[in-house]
Amino acid sequence: MTQNRQIFTSGGAPAQRFEIRLRVGRGFRRRVGAPHRLAPAGLLLIGVAAVMVLAACGFSTATEGSQPGRAAEAEDRDAETTGGAGHERPHPEFELTEEELAELTETLPDEIAEGITSDARGFLDAVLPVLEQDPELTRLVNKDLRLPEDYRPEDLVELDEYRDRFVLNRSGMQLSERALEPLSEMVAEALSEGITLDLSSVYRSIDYQRDLFARYERVHGREQAERFSAEAGASEHHLGTAVDFGSITPEFADTPAGGWLQENAWRYGFSLSYPEDKEWLTGYIYEPWHYRYIGRPATELKRAYFDGIQHYMLVFLHEHRDTLERRLRS
Repeated sequence: MTQNRQIFTSGGAPAQRFEIRLRVGRGFRRRVGAPHRLAPAGLLLIGVAAVMVLAACGFSTATEGSQPGRAAEAEDRDAETTGGAGHERPHPEFELTEEELAELTETLPDEIAEGITSDARGFLDAVLPVLEQDPELTRLVNKDLRLPEDYRPEDLVELDEYRDRFVLNRSGMQLSERALEPLSEMVAEALSEGITLDLSSVYRSIDYQRDLFARYERVHGREQAERFSAEAGASEHHLGTAVDFGSITPEFADTPAGGWLQENAWRYGFSLSYPEDKEWLTGYIYEPWHYRYIGRPATELKRAYFDGIQHYMLVFLHEHRDTLERRLRS
Protein backbone atom coordinates (compact mmCIF):
# COMPACT_ATOMS: atom_id res chain seq x y z
CA MET A 1 0.00 0.00 0.00
CA THR A 2 1.13 3.56 -0.54
CA GLN A 3 0.58 6.59 1.64
CA ASN A 4 1.77 10.22 1.29
CA ARG A 5 2.44 11.88 4.60
CA GLN A 6 3.52 15.45 5.49
CA ILE A 7 6.34 15.64 8.10
CA PHE A 8 6.53 18.74 10.26
CA THR A 9 9.50 20.24 12.05
CA SER A 10 9.28 21.38 15.66
CA GLY A 11 8.36 24.82 14.37
CA GLY A 12 5.37 23.48 12.46
CA ALA A 13 6.77 23.96 8.93
CA PRO A 14 6.62 21.06 6.44
CA ALA A 15 10.03 19.51 6.02
CA GLN A 16 9.75 16.75 3.42
CA ARG A 17 7.19 14.63 1.56
CA PHE A 18 7.80 10.92 1.37
CA GLU A 19 5.96 7.85 0.25
CA ILE A 20 5.61 4.48 1.92
CA ARG A 21 4.66 1.34 0.10
CA LEU A 22 3.67 -1.77 2.05
CA ARG A 23 2.90 -5.15 0.60
CA VAL A 24 -0.21 -6.67 2.21
CA GLY A 25 -0.77 -10.27 1.40
CA ARG A 26 0.88 -12.09 -1.47
CA GLY A 27 0.91 -10.13 -4.70
CA PHE A 28 -1.78 -7.77 -3.53
CA ARG A 29 -1.54 -3.99 -3.04
CA ARG A 30 -4.11 -1.95 -1.22
CA ARG A 31 -4.24 1.82 -1.05
CA VAL A 32 -4.57 3.12 2.44
CA GLY A 33 -7.19 5.72 2.85
CA ALA A 34 -8.14 7.68 5.92
CA PRO A 35 -6.48 6.68 9.18
CA HIS A 36 -9.76 5.56 10.71
CA ARG A 37 -9.89 2.62 8.33
CA LEU A 38 -6.64 1.12 9.69
CA ALA A 39 -6.46 -1.18 12.65
CA PRO A 40 -4.14 -0.18 15.45
CA ALA A 41 -1.62 -2.78 14.36
CA GLY A 42 -1.59 -1.21 10.92
CA LEU A 43 -0.95 2.21 12.32
CA LEU A 44 1.93 0.85 14.36
CA LEU A 45 3.38 -0.80 11.29
CA ILE A 46 3.18 2.44 9.30
CA GLY A 47 4.86 4.35 12.12
CA VAL A 48 7.75 1.89 12.32
CA ALA A 49 8.17 1.99 8.58
CA ALA A 50 8.19 5.80 8.58
CA VAL A 51 10.95 5.88 11.17
CA MET A 52 13.00 3.40 9.15
CA VAL A 53 12.59 5.44 5.97
CA LEU A 54 13.54 8.65 7.71
CA ALA A 55 16.65 7.06 9.19
CA ALA A 56 17.68 5.60 5.85
CA CYS A 57 17.23 8.93 4.05
CA GLY A 58 19.12 10.91 6.65
CA PHE A 59 16.15 13.11 7.56
CA SER A 60 16.14 14.99 10.82
CA THR A 61 14.14 17.80 12.29
CA ALA A 62 16.85 20.19 11.16
CA THR A 63 16.36 22.32 8.07
CA GLU A 64 16.73 20.73 4.67
CA GLY A 65 20.32 20.30 3.52
CA SER A 66 21.77 19.74 6.99
CA GLN A 67 23.92 16.65 7.56
CA PRO A 68 23.51 14.27 10.47
CA GLY A 69 25.66 15.27 13.42
CA ARG A 70 26.92 18.52 11.89
CA ALA A 71 24.49 20.71 13.80
CA ALA A 72 25.42 19.05 17.09
CA GLU A 73 29.13 19.47 16.37
CA ALA A 74 28.65 23.13 15.55
CA GLU A 75 26.71 23.62 18.76
CA ASP A 76 29.54 21.96 20.71
CA ARG A 77 32.07 24.27 19.10
CA ASP A 78 29.92 27.28 19.83
CA ALA A 79 29.62 26.20 23.44
CA GLU A 80 33.41 26.08 23.68
CA THR A 81 34.10 29.44 22.06
CA THR A 82 31.07 31.56 22.81
CA GLY A 83 28.74 32.44 25.58
CA GLY A 84 27.74 35.93 24.76
CA ALA A 85 29.65 39.16 24.28
CA GLY A 86 33.10 39.02 25.82
CA HIS A 87 32.98 35.27 26.39
CA GLU A 88 34.55 34.20 23.12
CA ARG A 89 37.95 32.55 23.20
CA PRO A 90 40.08 34.49 20.73
CA HIS A 91 42.88 31.91 20.46
CA PRO A 92 42.65 28.12 20.10
CA GLU A 93 45.73 27.54 22.27
CA PHE A 94 44.39 29.43 25.28
CA GLU A 95 41.45 28.67 27.57
CA LEU A 96 40.98 32.41 27.95
CA THR A 97 38.01 34.56 27.01
CA GLU A 98 38.14 38.09 25.65
CA GLU A 99 36.65 39.34 28.88
CA GLU A 100 39.33 37.60 30.96
CA LEU A 101 42.09 38.97 28.76
CA ALA A 102 40.66 42.47 29.17
CA GLU A 103 40.84 42.03 32.94
CA LEU A 104 44.56 41.23 32.66
CA THR A 105 45.18 44.54 30.92
CA GLU A 106 43.38 46.75 33.46
CA THR A 107 46.58 48.18 34.99
CA LEU A 108 48.09 49.10 31.61
CA PRO A 109 47.68 52.52 29.98
CA ASP A 110 44.40 52.76 28.09
CA GLU A 111 45.96 52.89 24.63
CA ILE A 112 48.08 49.78 25.28
CA ALA A 113 45.16 47.88 26.79
CA GLU A 114 42.96 48.81 23.84
CA GLY A 115 45.62 47.67 21.38
CA ILE A 116 45.80 44.29 23.08
CA THR A 117 42.06 43.68 23.42
CA SER A 118 41.27 44.87 19.89
CA ASP A 119 43.73 42.32 18.51
CA ALA A 120 43.42 39.58 21.08
CA ARG A 121 44.30 36.77 18.66
CA GLY A 122 47.41 38.57 17.41
CA PHE A 123 48.49 39.41 20.94
CA LEU A 124 48.20 35.83 22.15
CA ASP A 125 50.03 34.67 19.02
CA ALA A 126 52.89 36.96 20.04
CA VAL A 127 52.78 35.95 23.72
CA LEU A 128 52.99 32.23 23.00
CA PRO A 129 56.70 32.09 21.98
CA VAL A 130 57.60 34.35 24.92
CA LEU A 131 56.03 31.85 27.30
CA GLU A 132 58.13 29.14 25.65
CA GLN A 133 61.36 30.99 26.47
CA ASP A 134 63.31 30.66 29.71
CA PRO A 135 61.36 32.89 32.14
CA GLU A 136 64.65 34.33 33.42
CA LEU A 137 64.93 36.26 30.16
CA THR A 138 61.92 38.37 31.08
CA ARG A 139 62.33 38.33 34.85
CA LEU A 140 61.32 41.65 36.42
CA VAL A 141 64.07 43.28 38.45
CA ASN A 142 63.70 46.83 39.72
CA LYS A 143 63.62 49.00 42.84
CA ASP A 144 60.47 47.29 44.07
CA LEU A 145 61.36 43.73 43.14
CA ARG A 146 64.91 42.78 44.08
CA LEU A 147 66.88 39.61 43.64
CA PRO A 148 67.96 37.59 46.68
CA GLU A 149 71.40 38.19 48.20
CA ASP A 150 72.75 34.87 46.95
CA TYR A 151 71.52 35.28 43.36
CA ARG A 152 74.07 34.43 40.69
CA PRO A 153 73.45 33.10 37.16
CA GLU A 154 74.75 29.60 36.64
CA ASP A 155 75.77 30.07 33.00
CA LEU A 156 78.27 32.94 33.15
CA VAL A 157 81.11 32.88 30.63
CA GLU A 158 84.36 34.86 30.66
CA LEU A 159 84.35 37.41 27.84
CA ASP A 160 88.14 37.60 27.89
CA GLU A 161 87.99 34.24 26.10
CA TYR A 162 86.06 35.88 23.27
CA ARG A 163 88.24 38.87 22.49
CA ASP A 164 88.21 37.77 18.88
CA ARG A 165 84.52 38.67 18.83
CA PHE A 166 84.25 41.68 21.11
CA VAL A 167 85.92 44.99 21.90
CA LEU A 168 86.13 44.96 25.70
CA ASN A 169 86.78 48.18 27.63
CA ARG A 170 88.11 46.25 30.61
CA SER A 171 89.06 42.71 31.52
CA GLY A 172 87.24 40.26 33.80
CA MET A 173 83.75 40.83 32.39
CA GLN A 174 81.23 38.00 32.38
CA LEU A 175 78.04 37.39 30.40
CA SER A 176 75.20 34.87 30.59
CA GLU A 177 75.83 32.20 27.98
CA ARG A 178 72.27 32.48 26.69
CA ALA A 179 73.08 36.00 25.47
CA LEU A 180 76.50 35.15 24.03
CA GLU A 181 75.55 34.14 20.50
CA PRO A 182 72.90 36.86 19.98
CA LEU A 183 75.40 39.48 21.17
CA SER A 184 78.09 38.05 18.89
CA GLU A 185 75.76 38.20 15.91
CA MET A 186 74.70 41.75 16.69
CA VAL A 187 78.26 42.99 17.15
CA ALA A 188 79.36 41.29 13.92
CA GLU A 189 76.47 42.78 11.94
CA ALA A 190 77.18 46.27 13.27
CA LEU A 191 80.86 45.87 12.39
CA SER A 192 79.95 44.83 8.84
CA GLU A 193 78.23 48.22 8.56
CA GLY A 194 81.23 50.07 9.95
CA ILE A 195 79.90 50.38 13.53
CA THR A 196 81.91 49.24 16.57
CA LEU A 197 79.89 48.19 19.60
CA ASP A 198 82.37 48.18 22.48
CA LEU A 199 81.33 46.58 25.77
CA SER A 200 81.84 48.55 28.99
CA SER A 201 79.89 46.68 31.68
CA VAL A 202 78.03 43.38 31.76
CA TYR A 203 77.40 41.08 34.74
CA ARG A 204 77.73 42.60 38.20
CA SER A 205 77.55 40.68 41.45
CA ILE A 206 75.32 41.94 44.22
CA ASP A 207 78.38 42.79 46.34
CA TYR A 208 79.92 44.76 43.47
CA GLN A 209 76.69 46.72 42.97
CA ARG A 210 76.49 47.48 46.67
CA ASP A 211 79.96 49.05 46.64
CA LEU A 212 79.22 50.92 43.39
CA PHE A 213 76.02 52.48 44.69
CA ALA A 214 77.70 53.44 47.97
CA ARG A 215 80.40 55.27 46.02
CA TYR A 216 77.83 57.18 43.95
CA GLU A 217 75.88 57.99 47.09
CA ARG A 218 78.95 59.52 48.77
CA VAL A 219 79.68 61.66 45.73
CA HIS A 220 76.19 62.69 44.58
CA GLY A 221 73.93 62.08 47.58
CA ARG A 222 71.32 59.36 47.82
CA GLU A 223 68.54 61.14 45.93
CA GLN A 224 70.67 61.74 42.86
CA ALA A 225 72.40 58.37 43.02
CA GLU A 226 69.05 56.59 42.92
CA ARG A 227 68.25 58.24 39.60
CA PHE A 228 71.10 56.58 37.68
CA SER A 229 72.33 53.69 39.81
CA ALA A 230 70.55 50.69 41.30
CA GLU A 231 70.99 49.47 44.83
CA ALA A 232 72.24 45.95 45.45
CA GLY A 233 69.73 43.38 44.23
CA ALA A 234 67.83 45.86 42.07
CA SER A 235 70.11 45.94 39.03
CA GLU A 236 69.44 44.13 35.75
CA HIS A 237 73.20 43.59 35.55
CA HIS A 238 72.83 40.85 38.18
CA LEU A 239 71.04 38.73 35.56
CA GLY A 240 74.11 38.56 33.34
CA THR A 241 72.06 39.54 30.29
CA ALA A 242 72.35 43.35 30.50
CA VAL A 243 75.11 45.14 28.60
CA ASP A 244 76.36 48.71 28.84
CA PHE A 245 77.89 49.89 25.57
CA GLY A 246 80.33 52.66 24.81
CA SER A 247 80.87 55.67 27.03
CA ILE A 248 77.99 55.08 29.49
CA THR A 249 76.99 58.73 29.15
CA PRO A 250 73.90 60.46 27.71
CA GLU A 251 76.01 61.54 24.73
CA PHE A 252 76.20 57.91 23.61
CA ALA A 253 72.72 58.31 22.10
CA ASP A 254 74.15 60.66 19.45
CA THR A 255 77.01 58.39 18.41
CA PRO A 256 76.85 56.04 15.41
CA ALA A 257 76.85 53.07 17.81
CA GLY A 258 74.01 54.53 19.87
CA GLY A 259 71.92 55.22 16.79
CA TRP A 260 72.57 51.77 15.36
CA LEU A 261 71.50 50.05 18.57
CA GLN A 262 68.34 52.12 18.81
CA GLU A 263 67.41 51.00 15.32
CA ASN A 264 68.58 47.40 15.27
CA ALA A 265 69.13 45.91 18.74
CA TRP A 266 65.61 44.46 18.91
CA ARG A 267 66.33 42.25 15.89
CA TYR A 268 68.82 40.35 18.04
CA GLY A 269 66.63 40.21 21.13
CA PHE A 270 68.18 43.20 22.93
CA SER A 271 65.92 45.80 24.51
CA LEU A 272 66.52 49.34 25.76
CA SER A 273 65.62 49.18 29.44
CA TYR A 274 65.43 52.86 30.38
CA PRO A 275 64.06 54.99 27.53
CA GLU A 276 63.99 58.75 27.25
CA ASP A 277 61.44 60.71 29.30
CA LYS A 278 60.36 57.63 31.27
CA GLU A 279 62.15 58.22 34.57
CA TRP A 280 58.75 58.62 36.23
CA LEU A 281 57.95 55.07 35.09
CA THR A 282 61.22 53.11 35.30
CA GLY A 283 62.80 55.02 38.19
CA TYR A 284 65.95 55.77 36.18
CA ILE A 285 67.14 58.48 33.83
CA TYR A 286 67.48 57.83 30.12
CA GLU A 287 70.27 55.29 29.62
CA PRO A 288 70.86 54.96 25.86
CA TRP A 289 73.81 52.65 26.57
CA HIS A 290 71.96 50.02 28.63
CA TYR A 291 70.45 47.10 26.72
CA ARG A 292 69.15 43.83 28.10
CA TYR A 293 68.83 40.56 26.22
CA ILE A 294 65.21 39.37 26.52
CA GLY A 295 64.98 37.28 23.32
CA ARG A 296 63.61 38.12 19.88
CA PRO A 297 60.03 36.97 20.66
CA ALA A 298 59.93 39.37 23.61
CA THR A 299 61.32 42.34 21.68
CA GLU A 300 58.70 41.72 18.98
CA LEU A 301 55.97 41.55 21.61
CA LYS A 302 57.21 44.77 23.21
CA ARG A 303 57.28 46.65 19.92
CA ALA A 304 53.89 45.42 18.72
CA TYR A 305 51.78 45.65 21.87
CA PHE A 306 53.56 47.58 24.63
CA ASP A 307 54.40 50.81 22.83
CA GLY A 308 58.05 49.78 22.71
CA ILE A 309 58.36 50.12 26.50
CA GLN A 310 60.10 47.19 28.17
CA HIS A 311 58.85 48.15 31.63
CA TYR A 312 55.17 47.72 30.71
CA MET A 313 55.79 44.32 29.17
CA LEU A 314 57.93 42.95 32.01
CA VAL A 315 55.44 44.08 34.64
CA PHE A 316 52.58 42.51 32.66
CA LEU A 317 54.45 39.20 32.35
CA HIS A 318 55.44 39.28 36.02
CA GLU A 319 51.82 39.72 37.07
CA HIS A 320 50.13 37.41 34.57
CA ARG A 321 52.61 34.87 33.24
CA ASP A 322 51.31 32.16 35.59
CA THR A 323 47.72 32.81 34.49
CA LEU A 324 48.63 32.66 30.81
CA GLU A 325 50.60 29.45 31.28
CA ARG A 326 47.74 27.82 33.19
CA ARG A 327 45.31 28.74 30.44
CA LEU A 328 47.45 27.17 27.74
CA ARG A 329 45.80 24.04 26.34
CA SER A 330 48.00 21.00 26.88
